Amino acid sequence: MKLGLYIVATLIFILTIAGFTYYVNPSQFTIEAFSQSYTYPIFMWVAAPLVMLLVFTLLHILFYELKNHYAVKRWKDDAKSLEDAIYWAIVNEPKEHSYSNEEIRISAKVLNITSFDVEKELEGLSPRINSVIEVIKKIKSGEYVDLDANKMSTILNPGNPILIQNRLNGLSSDSHLLNSVMANPTRYSQAVQNQSLEIFAQKENFESAKKYVEQFNVSSFFTMLNRVTAEERLSLTPEILKIFLDTLNLECSDYIKVARVIKSVLTPEETLSVFDMLQNEEDKAKCAYIYLMFEYELMEQVSDYLDNEHDDAFMKFRVLYKIKKSHTVFNLEDILNINALC
Repeated sequence: MKLGLYIVATLIFILTIAGFTYYVNPSQFTIEAFSQSYTYPIFMWVAAPLVMLLVFTLLHILFYELKNHYAVKRWKDDAKSLEDAIYWAIVNEPKEHSYSNEEIRISAKVLNITSFDVEKELEGLSPRINSVIEVIKKIKSGEYVDLDANKMSTILNPGNPILIQNRLNGLSSDSHLLNSVMANPTRYSQAVQNQSLEIFAQKENFESAKKYVEQFNVSSFFTMLNRVTAEERLSLTPEILKIFLDTLNLECSDYIKVARVIKSVLTPEETLSVFDMLQNEEDKAKCAYIYLMFEYELMEQVSDYLDNEHDDAFMKFRVLYKIKKSHTVFNLEDILNINALC
């Protein structure tokens, strides 16, 4: 029976008893207690215990209703905490959760340190869990998902594998994300930084890349440099080239590779000017400088240069110089592995 209906029924019962008592005996009755006398109609003396019983009954019901209410509330809070723990475990961000119920606490604490994947579709899950499972499925299938729209971008750590995979998925299609990674690399994982740098080097020109020169490594630099042709110089100038070469830690063979590319793009004067400065600053660039002088048939300059070096230095070039002096016509790359000049 509902509480309201119980109260109404009880009041009707009390009024009925009181009314019947008044009908039978409308006189008054006096009780003396503690030197005091209390005189009231008999129907009131009959109804008083019933009213007191109703009050105490209501207090009893209220007590257990409140007790049950807080018990149910604790269960609901624990259920919410359990759902939250499952959510964070699914997104690979397990977090500490507390529970009121001892039985739940014992079993659920494993979720505080656990991450797991949901590989099959499950029915009856909450909308929140279903939503995050769907998002993760899309990301793992190679799709780029707008995590801002799903309110997930701000809750995942930069090293979260789901976040990293999603960013890797989006680097090729989302220019805003690519520019954001290039402009603020420390906000992203190393894997995302490396991938964005590689994609940037495959798409952009040297003028755009100049401001990110500190982020470039040898591999990404050559990715961009190998795209340069005589028809498409990608805004490469001697000044920009010098900036990159001064920043990167290149080996002797790397300088040779650079020389082979730019000799067909820049003018001989520009190319020699760059490498003349480089060989004065970095010994590893000297072989590339001599190589360029051979390519441009500057034999007198080769002779002067070798004469100013130790007799046992650049032996391969000294042999080539002697062959060249014998008036033999040859292409340097036809008789020697250019990558073995160093």
